[in-house]
Amino acid sequence: MKPQNNSDMQFEDAENVSGTENLSIKQIVLKNLQTCIIEGSKEMDGGGYRKRIHNGEVIEVLAPNQREVFCNSIDMLWILVKPFYDICKDEKITSAIEEIEANFELIDSMSNEQLNEKYKFIDWRSYIVADDKLRAKYLRQYQNTMQKVAGQFREKNQVILYRRKLICISELLKKLDYFEEGGYSS
Repeated sequence: MKPQNNSDMQFEDAENVSGTENLSIKQIVLKNLQTCIIEGSKEMDGGGYRKRIHNGEVIEVLAPNQREVFCNSIDMLWILVKPFYDICKDEKITSAIEEIEANFELIDSMSNEQLNEKYKFIDWRSYIVADDKLRAKYLRQYQNTMQKVAGQFREKNQVILYRRKLICISELLKKLDYFEEGGYSS
């Protein structure tokens, strides 16, 4: 079974994009905010190969890691609004962003072993056996499972933090009056 690319993916042909299209920074920011909302509304799947039936044949399709897509779209939006954040310096938004960044650092700094010890993802005692070869096999399985579970834990918690960051970005844009045209009033 040969893996195939996801047919749902959309590509923009660079030749079809008009160079005369002049978007304001406000329009670019709002388009990126829309992208974040769209990506955030999708199921937060870890990605990988999925089996699908296409023309009566089972094929494998590569699905993107939706958690990464969502987080990356917020990172790009943050890059666009960061200069405005630096100018605005709202105390509520600043303290929320600082708390989010501290939580990112905490999640990133914890090793797989520390995460497992803290949250007891896996009971390592179930892997204790007398046979040395079997013990080595189970230890590898344990380490692989722990790595996978810890990675999923990190990704899921990062999504939560990125959602909070998106709220902060929305608050900043509200403060900067970005939603004025859409009928939004504060």
